[in-house]
This record gives sequence, structure tokens and C-alpha cells, in this order.
Amino acid sequence: MNSYDFQLESPLICYYVRAQNFPADAKASHVALHAQVSYSNERQYFGFSKFKKDGSLEYLAACTELFDGELSNTRLERIAIPSGLYLCTELENYMEQIDKIGVLFAELVKDTRFDAEAWAIEWYKQQVCVCMVPLKS
Repeated sequence: MNSYDFQLESPLICYYVRAQNFPADAKASHVALHAQVSYSNERQYFGFSKFKKDGSLEYLAACTELFDGELSNTRLERIAIPSGLYLCTELENYMEQIDKIGVLFAELVKDTRFDAEAWAIEWYKQQVCVCMVPLKS
């Protein structure tokens, strides 16, 4: 696995749909998001995941607005990807190997700099999924 550090200079505001259960409902949460938000190559798409106290994972399917206020009248909730340093790795053609995303995150979170209190992020860029874990500041 080739990993690298990435500095996100400013926060990204996203709107999301929460999965009822992970991993079973992860795809359904993305489908529900796309039902409420028109697809665009200019829009940025994400998956957020974080461990809950019971050991299960919480998962959000999210996207950015194309312009300020575009999604303010939806029932979607907002979340910010904080600026800061992230440890990343990339998975090309991720749709053909969705199960590998979890394997990559399992490797990333072994880094002693990983901030386990923050969200891990999947950043979908066309055919590439950038797996990102926040690092302690």
C-alpha cells in the first residue's frame, strides 16, 4: 500500500444521508443521496465512517454543493470535513473492488498518528477512491 500525507487547506461543507446499518446499507445511503441531489462531475462525493461506542461503524454518504445555498432547502444534514493533515491511499477502479476499501482503511488506522475520534473519509474522484484518515494535530 502506497500512502501519503495530504494537507486539506480549508474545510469542506458536505450534505449527507446516514446509513441505517453498516456495511449492509452503505450502498443504499449513496442511492438515497443521489435521489435527492442531481449528479454532476463538478460535485464532490464522499463516504464518512467512524466507530461507535458499541464497536459498530457509523456511515454517511455525502456530497458538496455546486454553489452556495444549493442544498439548503433539502432535508439533508450538514457535516464539515475539517482542514488538517490526513494520511491517504488511493484505490483505482474501486467499483470493481469495493471490499478492498475496508482493507485499506484497516492499514491506514494502524498509523500511530491516526485520530480515532474523527471521521475516516472516502473521497470519490471519478474512478479513484481516496481513503483518508485524519491525523492528530
